[in-house]
Amino acid sequence: MTFCLPQTVLGVLFYAGLQLTGMVRDAATLNEVTVIEMPLPAGVSLGGFVFVGTPLLTENVVRHEYGHVLQGYHHGPFYLLLEGVASLAQAVVSILSPTFAAGYYERWPESEANELGGVH
Repeated sequence: MTFCLPQTVLGVLFYAGLQLTGMVRDAATLNEVTVIEMPLPAGVSLGGFVFVGTPLLTENVVRHEYGHVLQGYHHGPFYLLLEGVASLAQAVVSILSPTFAAGYYERWPESEANELGGVH
């Protein structure tokens, strides 16, 4: 997992922060990935961790975030610069523009994460 070290370190730190603040609602394993349920309305993939907010917790959202994990395995330390920046930028614009948000999962890297994660 050293190829994914930057995002794994962030994942460990984020998980620890959620634990320290009592925000971990549940944790499970999907393949080699730890899936953490949290109260925040977001989905985030960092290294071997998938964080999904309770309001969004569905099989397809977990699969989508798992697809991001697979992207991270492919791009290694560049994942945060490639998929991470693109995904975050699109999420921010989507909050501001419902029109843009409507096509969120049709654009890269989201469409690729859906494909890799087996989202139907």
